[in-house]
Amino acid sequence: MIAKFLSHDKQTRILVLDNTSIVRELMRRQPLRAVGAEALATSFSLSCLLCATLKDEQRLSIRIQTSTAGRYFQCDVESNGHVRGYASDAVVDSGGNAAGLTELIGSRGLIRMTKDIGMGSLFTSAVDMPYQNIVDDFAHFFRQSEQLDTAFRYFYSGKPSDIRYSRAVLVQALPFAKDGTMEHWLSELDKSEDVFRTIGSDSEQRIRTVFGGADLVERQPLLLSCSCSKEALLPLLYGLGPAELEDIRRNRQTVEIACHLCGRKYEYNPQDLFTQGNDWRSQ
Repeated sequence: MIAKFLSHDKQTRILVLDNTSIVRELMRRQPLRAVGAEALATSFSLSCLLCATLKDEQRLSIRIQTSTAGRYFQCDVESNGHVRGYASDAVVDSGGNAAGLTELIGSRGLIRMTKDIGMGSLFTSAVDMPYQNIVDDFAHFFRQSEQLDTAFRYFYSGKPSDIRYSRAVLVQALPFAKDGTMEHWLSELDKSEDVFRTIGSDSEQRIRTVFGGADLVERQPLLLSCSCSKEALLPLLYGLGPAELEDIRRNRQTVEIACHLCGRKYEYNPQDLFTQGNDWRSQ
């Protein structure tokens, strides 16, 4: 859920996200080691915040490319709150193993954002990652590409198999904001950091008190969404070739395929492959 705030003086936009349950599901679909999981959770959560900046039926595709070829994190968000994110196969294969985010991102990291504004119009911007921590790099992207004074904060805790909380905040000065506006709100946010790390039924209410000088104007739900299905991925199995497929049938094996867009895994048994209408021999 994203809570959208507007300061009383109409000079600052504040977006507050709690996507704990969605990140838990994301980690269940793509098991990663601690640093890889943190990188995916951070990239995904900051990307989720951007849903609230989109209009009409706009979509935004965000790729966080590490310095290692093939190792990246992909997030896609839509104005209607549909979101998805995943780590590339190269990250999954390595488990995202690194001593920290700085080592995982490396010195040649890159953030690439492509906005689909409809009617086939795409706009792509790419900015380097000098901070190598994703949070400050997202802010750097907006300063360089969008020329907007923007800051992000991310609060995350737990093991990949047991996420305690995942919360993110975007603070953005609107055009013609007075000098010192961003500093004021970031000071209020940072001195209340513990509030964002609370767990309990009243945590949302406590977070809202941090922004007493702003009005809650809207709440936007999010949905982890992908168009994949067991039936849609079935044709990928036919690429194994007749010999391997015949071995599967003869040995009654089960084959697993993961959607490369969302990480959801599907299992296929010989009955799925050799029922009438799905027989590989007719393909």
